[in-house]
Amino acid sequence: MKFKLLAAVMVLLTAFSFAGCGNKDKGSVKPPETGYVKVSPEKDEANADLGEYWLGSDGIKLYFNEETHPLGIAEVVRDYFTAVQKGDFEKFRGCIDPNYREILDAFLVTKDSTPEKSFETQRSSLAGRAGGADYAVTRIKIETPIYDKMKNRTEGDYLNYLEELGGIMGGDIKSAIINNNDAIYEITFFLMVKTEGVEQESVIIEEQSMIVTEKNGNFHLIG
Repeated sequence: MKFKLLAAVMVLLTAFSFAGCGNKDKGSVKPPETGYVKVSPEKDEANADLGEYWLGSDGIKLYFNEETHPLGIAEVVRDYFTAVQKGDFEKFRGCIDPNYREILDAFLVTKDSTPEKSFETQRSSLAGRAGGADYAVTRIKIETPIYDKMKNRTEGDYLNYLEELGGIMGGDIKSAIINNNDAIYEITFFLMVKTEGVEQESVIIEEQSMIVTEKNGNFHLIG
C-alpha cells in the first residue's frame, strides 16, 4: 500500500481525511494510571486471533504493540472515528494536527467548502461503509507499515507525501509538521464496527496508512 496523491486530493475535496466487552478475569492486567485493562482473549472468544488488546471503559478494543506505539496513538485514532460516528465536530477537529488543520481550512475555502461540510461528508461516507448510520466502533488495530509489501515505499517516504500534499493545498505542510512536533509516526490501522441489525462485526477500513504527530505528549492525525 502507498500514499496515492490523486486519492488524497479527492479525499481533501470532500472530507478532512480517512481514516464489545472482553474477559476481565483470567489473563487480564490493569496498567497503572491508564484506566485500561490488558486482556489476553480466550481461544473461543470472537476474533481471538487478533491477540491481546487494551480495553477501556467505552468497551472499544485497542490492539497495538506498546513497545513501538504509545497508547496515545491508538487513543487519537479511536477518538477521531468515534467523533465521526457520533457527530461530534469539535472533538473531531481536536484530533487533527493544528498545523495541518490551519492549511487545510484555507484550502477548503478555495474549493467552496467548509470544515463543517467536510465533516458531514465524512460522516456519510463512514456510515456508508458501515452499512448504516446506526453503528458503533468496536475494535481498532494499529500496526507498523510493512514496507516490503508496498510498491515504491520506504520508511520516511511520508515526508515526500507531506511535501507533495503541501504543493496541492498551497502551504508548507512538511515544514509546519516537522518544526512544530516532537515526533512523527507512520502507522497502518484497521477499523471494525458493529452495525445495528447485523449479527457480526465488520472491518470497514483495512490496512490504511496514516500519519500521527506528537507534541508535548499530545497526539494528532494527518490523513
